[in-house]
Amino acid sequence: GAYNALMEDFNNYQVKTDRKIIELEKQIEIKNNKVNKSIEQIHKGLPGKIRGVIGHIEFARPLDK
Repeated sequence: GAYNALMEDFNNYQVKTDRKIIELEKQIEIKNNKVNKSIEQIHKGLPGKIRGVIGHIEFARPLDK
C-alpha cells in the first residue's frame, strides 16, 4: 500500500541522486583536467619568461646616474 509506494519513491529518488552525483563527478574531473593542463602550460612557459625578464634587467641602464 502506501508504505510500498513510499519506498518506491524513495528508491527512485536515490537512483536519480546517484546518477546526478556521478554526472557531477565526471564534470568536476573534466574541469580539473583542463585546469591541470593550463597550469602545465604556464609552468612550461615560465623559464622562458623568467630568462626574458632577467635579460632585460641585466642589460638595463641603471636609473641612478
